[in-house]
Amino acid sequence: MTSATRSGALPEVPTIAEQGLPGYQAITWIGFYGPAHLPSAIAERLNALARASVNSAAARPWFKDNGADPGDMDQKQYAAFVASELGKWKNTVARAGVSVD
Repeated sequence: MTSATRSGALPEVPTIAEQGLPGYQAITWIGFYGPAHLPSAIAERLNALARASVNSAAARPWFKDNGADPGDMDQKQYAAFVASELGKWKNTVARAGVSVD
């Protein structure tokens, strides 16, 4: 399990940290994006609707049945998360010497 916590779908599978590699985390993440300079009121409304949908009584069982543990971030939290992930993977790619031809 490459997330920081065990999966609800596979609670018996230990995380990589529990297996001796603390600090490692690689997760799938999906977010909603809009055009540059989208008015903040519209962005906030779309964020609220998306979060309500993900957290709805109808959606939660679907996520659980499909092994997903969805997050719940506001715009600032998500922007910070994306910046962190991009920095982490940029450094990982650089250390590995990966290049695109």
